[in-house]
Amino acid sequence: MKLVIKYCFFVFGVILFFSCEKKERTELSLEEKVLYDSLKSQAFKDIRSKTDAICANISDSLLPPTQTPFMRLGWQKSNSSLKNEKR
Repeated sequence: MKLVIKYCFFVFGVILFFSCEKKERTELSLEEKVLYDSLKSQAFKDIRSKTDAICANISDSLLPPTQTPFMRLGWQKSNSSLKNEKR
């Protein structure tokens, strides 16, 4: 019986030992942050210009239809306020 209890404690200890992992280091030092930023900016330089161009094209195609109703409303309000001031 004592051998079974010792065996159970041994198995439990082995499982507990291998289930606990060390925490990985997630904080970067200042030098590592500078190096990371410079590598990232070099790696994404081409992608950045392409995505900026895509965003500019999308915003150019989306803004005029959405701006015109608001612009019309603004013109109507300004025209009606000008008419009220002339009276």
